[in-house]
Amino acid sequence: MTTTNDIIAEARTLEAEFKAGRISAGELKELLEDLKHNKVIVASAGDLQVKGQLFELIDGIIAVAGAI
Repeated sequence: MTTTNDIIAEARTLEAEFKAGRISAGELKELLEDLKHNKVIVASAGDLQVKGQLFELIDGIIAVAGAI
């Protein structure tokens, strides 16, 4: 089962890959959107507050990538 901490770690790993130049902004956005839709929804199905916080974190990383 995927936990909230697993999702945060995966999002941060993807962010680090982007900052290191190993993936493009477009790839980062696509991977984070997949993470958001595939794992966040399943992992936090019963907890809307947690789901909202995870969406906020992932959307924030996507926004930063888009600004670069």
